[in-house]
Amino acid sequence: MSLLAFCLLLFLASFQEASAFSPLVVRPSLARSSITSLGVSSPMAVPAPEKKDEELDSPSLPTSTSASPPPLPVALYSFTRPHTFIGTFLTIPSLFLTLSPTLNYPLLAKALVPALLSNAYITGLNQITDVKIDSINKSWLPIPSGEITLRTAKIFTCFTLLGSTLASLTNRFLFATVLSCNIIGTIYSLKPFRLKERSPWLALACISLVRGAIINCGFSVAFGSMLGVGGINWKRVASISTYFTFFGAVISLMKDVPDTKGDDYRTFAKDNRVKAYMDARLLTLLNMGIPSAIFLALGLWQKDTFSGVRRFAVGVAGSLMTRWFFRKSENDGIEKVEDVYMDCWKLFYVSYLLLPWAY
Repeated sequence: MSLLAFCLLLFLASFQEASAFSPLVVRPSLARSSITSLGVSSPMAVPAPEKKDEELDSPSLPTSTSASPPPLPVALYSFTRPHTFIGTFLTIPSLFLTLSPTLNYPLLAKALVPALLSNAYITGLNQITDVKIDSINKSWLPIPSGEITLRTAKIFTCFTLLGSTLASLTNRFLFATVLSCNIIGTIYSLKPFRLKERSPWLALACISLVRGAIINCGFSVAFGSMLGVGGINWKRVASISTYFTFFGAVISLMKDVPDTKGDDYRTFAKDNRVKAYMDARLLTLLNMGIPSAIFLALGLWQKDTFSGVRRFAVGVAGSLMTRWFFRKSENDGIEKVEDVYMDCWKLFYVSYLLLPWAY
């Protein structure tokens, strides 16, 4: 519990610093265009004009010429960054099904609740510490657009940290997994660590480590413990973790490509925007293409007909997904990188949906 106290102290210590950005919270909402079906993509936005001193000193409510602010529950849902929320929501049941032929809903809920709360904490903390940057890069987000106040965001994020920790106490492996994610999410965003500013390699390592090794290994072991499984198939866990570790690297590379204007620290995209985009596409090809080819081969050589058909189908699906992504990303190009980034998340979702069939 001392580690939880450490995270809380760091988080609370950042409030004073983060409050220096509070005038940015009253920026007017910008009209949303090209919203994706997931409701999280938007074009690059220009910063709002600077306010005069007297305007900053006087409290004001967010203004919008098109619509009133959404209800608080809707704004908080948007604050959780739904595309990451959906990823976590699909991850947990898929990992469970690699160990059990059927879903045990009470056990699944024990893992899913702290996982979702941890996801909300990490994405919430990142937005709180990036208000100044997001006011330029992503001014449609709930804090810079004025849908929620910075104070509301802090309170909500504190509750998600506490909630994720308390909800994970039902199993020691679950607790260790959730706590590890929370600690890495904290040092990724929060000063004095703020690893995302220290090096793009450290930023990539944080995202890849959480989305790859920690989540897949941690929850697999936790589920094995809950189900009373005698031994964990470590080759299977290692292959799943490796795949999603590289997928985390793809997401880390691609997410910064639209944000080079507002980022005030070094990223791969800031060094070379086109190279970061092309590297992410190449890594996606290798990460999707190689496993797809392996499952095609396994499907053909499998002695058990049902397992062979199942794995061959996974290989075909993976090959089609890879082809779809490359044709679409080539047609969209870097000019529509926000759409390409969301397409990476769609591949991520489908990969977890196929996971129980692969194993």
